[in-house]
Amino acid sequence: MEFTNIDFRSETSGVQKCDLEFTIHCCFSQLIDDIDLLDTVQNVASALHLHSDDYFSAITRVSEQMDPDHDRVIDWTITFVCTLTDELTFRENQLTQINTSGTDIGLELTSDLDIDNTVIRSGDGQ
Repeated sequence: MEFTNIDFRSETSGVQKCDLEFTIHCCFSQLIDDIDLLDTVQNVASALHLHSDDYFSAITRVSEQMDPDHDRVIDWTITFVCTLTDELTFRENQLTQINTSGTDIGLELTSDLDIDNTVIRSGDGQ
């Protein structure tokens, strides 16, 4: 099994995801019948194609390639893609205090606020 470079992106609550591409190598000695080789490759591809879990989207086969140039060994590669979710980075929603100095921070607005909608509220509603 071989993985390409894995680049993560951050989602909400710290969860990270990546578009994962990986290759399965099915290696055969040249003494095997070609039909058996193709059946085995198809069985591997069928077992993984569209398989999914809580941590990754449906795996999709994107390519296959036969490389017979390995000193009497056939290396048949099958490449798949899916989106992986790393929930180990998940953080519960929590309040974070930004102003630790204890003093109020002024907004320094350059114009007056004009609030003409009485439905909009802030604070505790009292």
